Amino acid sequence: MSLKYMIQALDTKVGNSTRKLVLLKLADQANDDGICWPSHKTIATAVECDPSTVKRHLKSLQDDGIISVKKRTRTNGSDTSNVYQLNICEPGGVQNEPGGVQNELGGGAECPTQNLSIEPKKDTNVSKKKDEDIEKVYHEYPKHVAKGQALKAIRSALKKVDIDTLIQATKEFAESQKGRTKKYIPNPATWYNAERWLDDRSEWHSWKDNDKPNAIDDTPVFIHPNTVKFPDELPEALRP
Repeated sequence: MSLKYMIQALDTKVGNSTRKLVLLKLADQANDDGICWPSHKTIATAVECDPSTVKRHLKSLQDDGIISVKKRTRTNGSDTSNVYQLNICEPGGVQNEPGGVQNELGGGAECPTQNLSIEPKKDTNVSKKKDEDIEKVYHEYPKHVAKGQALKAIRSALKKVDIDTLIQATKEFAESQKGRTKKYIPNPATWYNAERWLDDRSEWHSWKDNDKPNAIDDTPVFIHPNTVKFPDELPEALRP
């Protein structure tokens, strides 16, 4: 939260009480440059109204020049939260009326940059570490197929369980599958999507009974000739 922008938002006239609350929420989320990216749902929850109302007031704030909006999309093309720049700080004062009327507050504050190319920064080191953890889990799994789907499933799994627990469970499962034909081992994506790390460990060894072929008793049997009875006379068809 930027205290400077909260004070300036309180002093900015927007012509509607709900719209004022929307602006205050943006200021509450803003960094020291007046930039934030809360979702419509986040704003609506704070303001206690529905998202469609939030969108309408954001449009009014944008039309009045109080905020600037930059739309964002994910790598797959779907929409994500917008980036908002608060324009309520101007050189020499704070904007008080839509259209540019200024209200001096002891000389005001110098306006920070309004370059909307600023995006939420990602910690590349954290992202790299997570990718390495996902690869490590995949490496421990006893079957390496459909890697793309497997990595996606592991990434999702790590939102539900910590990395150490997942790696340990994967190692235990791999140990339990030693000697098993690969085609009978579940694909990694299937295993992680089904949250199999929560299984009773004894279940992982059950294949040793289920996968055994039917046993054949090859114990030799000795038949004494005296125990075999032959007919006294062969049938006519079998006579030489």
